[in-house]
Formats: sequence, structure tokens, C-alpha cells
Amino acid sequence: MTMFPTSRELSSGLSICARCLELTSHGDLQRCACEPKRAHRETKWDCPSGYHLCWICARGVAGGLSKYSWEVCQNCHNLMKGFLPYGRHSFMNLIFLPFGSTDQKIIEEGIQELLNFNSFWESLYNWGHLQAHLLLSGIKRWEHVSHISLRDWEKQFPPDMTKSITTTEGFLGVKSLAKWKEERQS
Repeated sequence: MTMFPTSRELSSGLSICARCLELTSHGDLQRCACEPKRAHRETKWDCPSGYHLCWICARGVAGGLSKYSWEVCQNCHNLMKGFLPYGRHSFMNLIFLPFGSTDQKIIEEGIQELLNFNSFWESLYNWGHLQAHLLLSGIKRWEHVSHISLRDWEKQFPPDMTKSITTTEGFLGVKSLAKWKEERQS
């Protein structure tokens, strides 16, 4: 298992569905939301959601075939590691229910932390889709296409640390990501 998708893993002809903005291999293993899903047992994957555009910048590819994949691209991961919970599995983000505890207060706090994580995750997912929509809507030549090859998408919108910073600041609603991170470290 690799931490981030490799070019070899992505060389299978993936494209972005212009309707749902998810990655597809056109009916093969990777399916977008517009295509019928396979039952989990029909795949060899640990996690059937597979690959997708980064949930922060929508420029790089994230996800993978494991439930232990990141939901952000490598640039956004390097930028926000330790600050935002974007692992696919809650315990990748050090969030878990305190099994074995008999203290009701500790159990309730664990449940609340898990609920907060789910709410944050939904917000992050929606942000990523908004970013993908904004990027796509600015390209006239793609107005009437059903799919955009991943290669063409990344050529038009290459992963870029400056863009990762800007979109993260937008998601967090801050003017300076560096200052926001500094405040959290102290």
C-alpha cells in the first residue's frame, strides 16, 4: 500500500465525469457516482470508494484502494499534516471510541468527537466538490463533454502548493494559513 496514488496506479485510463466530478475508469474497477456500484464483495479493494480528486484543492488525486488512504493530495497533506483530520479512517486522525471504558462521560466525549469528525469530513468533501466545479466551470472547451481525462485535467490544473494554500485558507476562512497554523502550535 502506498500513501498516495502513484502514476502507475493511475495509468489505467481514469477520467473525471463532468456530471458528478468523480473519477471513473468507465465501468471497470473505478466507478463514478453516475455508474452502478458493485457490491463491496465483488471488488478486491479494501475500500470501494477508490480514487478521487483532492478534497481541498481538487487538483491532485487522492484516495486509493485502501481504507487507510488520505482524502487529500500529497501537496495538501504536506501542508496540513497534523492540523486537519483527512484520513479515510477515523483512527488515522486519532479519533476513536474509547471501548472498554465504563466512564459514561468519556464515552459521550468519544461519541461527540466522532460525530464532529463526520461533520467535518462532510464539509471537506463538499468543499472539494465545489473546488472541482469551480475549476471545471471556467473551461469553455469542456462545457459539452461528458468526461475529461485525468491527464487533461492535471495538465489544465496541475497540483500546485500555492493553490493548495489558497484553497485551504478558503476552506478554513482565514487570510493567512501560516498564522492560523502558528496559533494552533502555541
